[in-house]
Amino acid sequence: MYRFIYLVFAIFILGTINISYSSPVQQEELTPEMAKKIPPVPPVGLAATYTCKGVELSWKRHSLESVTSYEIYRWRKNKSTRIVTTRSLDFFDKKGRRNDGYTVKAINSYETRSPHSPKISAITNCK
Repeated sequence: MYRFIYLVFAIFILGTINISYSSPVQQEELTPEMAKKIPPVPPVGLAATYTCKGVELSWKRHSLESVTSYEIYRWRKNKSTRIVTTRSLDFFDKKGRRNDGYTVKAINSYETRSPHSPKISAITNCK
């Protein structure tokens, strides 16, 4: 069972800074049902390299997350398409093109998905 304590800070930045602290108002227990709804943090360090045969993708899992798999999205003309779900921290997109964008979502054991990672475009490594 998890407990969270929230502190609220109010800062006023016009002329002088006044900081006020409030004491913890309420403690709530995090139930398993609540935990299922908390999305994981998106993967970090997404890298994409266009080779002449496709796009190599790699990323890192966030150090605080318990992730079971990842969804990879390809972006073309501002439209995303989920291309694969994988447990790996890398993927080779054989259909990837030079100007494609990519994002990755993390999926936890409750099948809750993270928001998209920041979108990146493949750098060219093809002559």
